[in-house]
Amino acid sequence: MNKKKSVYIVTIIVFLIVACSRKSTSLVVMTHNSFAISEATIASFEEKNNIDVVFLPSGDAGSTL
Repeated sequence: MNKKKSVYIVTIIVFLIVACSRKSTSLVVMTHNSFAISEATIASFEEKNNIDVVFLPSGDAGSTL
């Protein structure tokens, strides 16, 4: 294997290790204005996944897309 290819592979591996080791504390979900979900469902998801869900309303469905 040539040196350039080896450096590329090592870079990819390091990137994947760093990306997988980061712990996020919030999940941002972009939604359209008429999106609806119960507070109980959100609370259950947050508790099971130890994460905070933040909704980002972005207009109507056409604007969101």
